[in-house]
Amino acid sequence: MGSKKTVRIINSRGTDKKAYINLKIDNGKIIEQHAFRPNKIQLTGCRNYIQAMNRAQLEIRRLIYERTYVEDEVINDANLVDKGDLVLWSDTYDETIVSGEIIQINNKTFYVDQELTLDPQKSYRVAITNKGGYPSNWIDVVSHSKNTFTADYTEAYIADNINIQMGSIFIITETISAEPTEFLITQKQYQDGIYKMQLVNYDKRIYEYDR
Repeated sequence: MGSKKTVRIINSRGTDKKAYINLKIDNGKIIEQHAFRPNKIQLTGCRNYIQAMNRAQLEIRRLIYERTYVEDEVINDANLVDKGDLVLWSDTYDETIVSGEIIQINNKTFYVDQELTLDPQKSYRVAITNKGGYPSNWIDVVSHSKNTFTADYTEAYIADNINIQMGSIFIITETISAEPTEFLITQKQYQDGIYKMQLVNYDKRIYEYDR
């Protein structure tokens, strides 16, 4: 697996001259060498070797560390984030998950807009949005009934149908669910009240060469 980067730089005499940076992945290490069947990228805007190498290192590290791509649909709170933002995403596929709106609050008991069909023998946790639209960390669900759950959270709110049209959104999932991991938003599209998102995993090693 290899990558060859084609760049255009300005030489010390001030005249345009093509130059090439060749990077190769060899046993997991990045070395300056020609690669078999290279991925060629022509860069614009690079005015010196340092800038060109920085970009080349970024591209080749993406080949190594960007491995997980996700497409998902999310609720209106997604209007608070945009392309390029770092977010947390958790894979809850094939796990018990319930989501909806909080319509009434009594101390730390939350009444919801739908029936909860949760197994009393299992443990659950919940994430709840605040007035800014930001979700809480995962919180243990202390107890639950047909239309309520209890959790230690104080920033939830309900709709007043005047200034606030929708209350806090909640997501309940089993405690065994995978912890959310960091992803970068690469695409965001709004359609019929739903945001369709594309994400790629974030790995700080991609940026280790930054100067």
